[in-house]
Amino acid sequence: MLMRHWAGTALAVSALIVGTVAAVAAAPSFPGGTTVVSITFDDASVDQLTNAVPALDRHRLKGTFFVNSGRIDQAGYLTAADLAGLAATGHEIGGHTQTHPDLATLAPADQRREICDDRVALLGRGFPIRNLAYPFGSASATTQQIAAACGYNSARGVGGLRGIATCTDCPAAEPMPPANLYYTTTPPSLRTNTTMAELQSYVTNAESAGGGWVQLVIHHVCAGCDPTYAITPELFDSFLDWLTPRASTNNTQVRPVEDVIGGAVQPGVPSQPPPGSPAPSPSPSTSPTLTASPTPSVSPAASPTPSTSPTPSPTPVPSVPPVPSVPPLPSLPPVPGPPVNLVRNPSLESATGRLPTCFDNASSGLGLRGVSRSHDAHTGRYAARVKTVASIGGGSGLMPSRSASCAVPIKPGRRTALSVWYKGKWRPPAAVRLIVHYRASTGRWTDLAAATVVPQSKAWRQVSLVLPPLPAGATAISFGLSLAGAGSVATDDYGAFEVG
Repeated sequence: MLMRHWAGTALAVSALIVGTVAAVAAAPSFPGGTTVVSITFDDASVDQLTNAVPALDRHRLKGTFFVNSGRIDQAGYLTAADLAGLAATGHEIGGHTQTHPDLATLAPADQRREICDDRVALLGRGFPIRNLAYPFGSASATTQQIAAACGYNSARGVGGLRGIATCTDCPAAEPMPPANLYYTTTPPSLRTNTTMAELQSYVTNAESAGGGWVQLVIHHVCAGCDPTYAITPELFDSFLDWLTPRASTNNTQVRPVEDVIGGAVQPGVPSQPPPGSPAPSPSPSTSPTLTASPTPSVSPAASPTPSTSPTPSPTPVPSVPPVPSVPPLPSLPPVPGPPVNLVRNPSLESATGRLPTCFDNASSGLGLRGVSRSHDAHTGRYAARVKTVASIGGGSGLMPSRSASCAVPIKPGRRTALSVWYKGKWRPPAAVRLIVHYRASTGRWTDLAAATVVPQSKAWRQVSLVLPPLPAGATAISFGLSLAGAGSVATDDYGAFEVG
């Protein structure tokens, strides 16, 4: 929900942090204080059916199984019949790409093939595919846009919620509906060293925080089948014994992902039209009708040459009727590509001196502070790090340059979705805010109201904001995270997309 109130030339921007892509339909609502746990399985390995599904069935619980379509019927993975049985008994089937690549490392066209064609293949097997899980939890801003364009209602990452030893300052639960539908967060993936106490803490932390959504990420349920990403059947069953009664005692429900996200099943969107499809809307005069030339009749031989052994006339062969005309195949719409990122050098890979190209150190007030490049990146090789030892007033951050060649262009009357990936550490009264400025028709830059203070996070996390249309004459914006007070914050993968 965005505020659209103007006071003079100042724009009041909604303080809500929202996802970069709007939901395809209103998400189901849950009563206040409800905690929802989704038990999700990645990769569709055989041990999930052998060891996890019987435990789920005993407890009358449903899970979500994220499937790589290219692995169906392969050794060690579930068959098409296995998956059909899961779906028939109420478990959700979701997409997980065709071949399980690290999507953020692929070109956009390859990402579209992996995401779109995987979903099309699963839809073709009769599964109502609504939700995606990124392999390795890896997704750039472009990946998220592609997931939306391929018809998914949501996409899950890995991490971003509080763990026992990791991301201890992260939120305990994802809000419902999620802040970013195309990168929903989770506790760490379950591993061979995951304990019952750790599993329970993921649930009780959310309950203590007032509820929310917790997605558990499971790869294997077995004893000794995987050295890293596995929990034993005994631990899984014991955890369900503990979890199931909390529906009545703690208002904690176990639901598949589709029950939290909601939305209709959208049509499949192939990455490319099928081979042999004609060009869109061909002219009738240039679209040949496919016909088969009839086999000509063979007439009896006329006036055979006399000989001592006259040749008998051959029996006429009946004419073959023409094959009916075949109508041309319908044209397929082109696959919508991801929106254009309006930020120059968004992943901070190129540099001019100490700063990323087309970015400035936007500092105000007094303080001992600095901006440097970092190899601890969200994607690619580089991020940027702002460190402040002490400050008096103002703040420090990295923002797209206001120069004519680097400022982020906008169109009057259009909305713009902004996003930044960040992580860092600071202590109150220090705070980090998402700051936005716009350039008016006079050439003067005007500050917009700052968004809500962003939460501290030790793991990479995305913050995003949709701006309402700017006033007539506005030509460009600049935005970023501003650290006020002592601490440090790293940023990467800036995004600015026109959304309507």
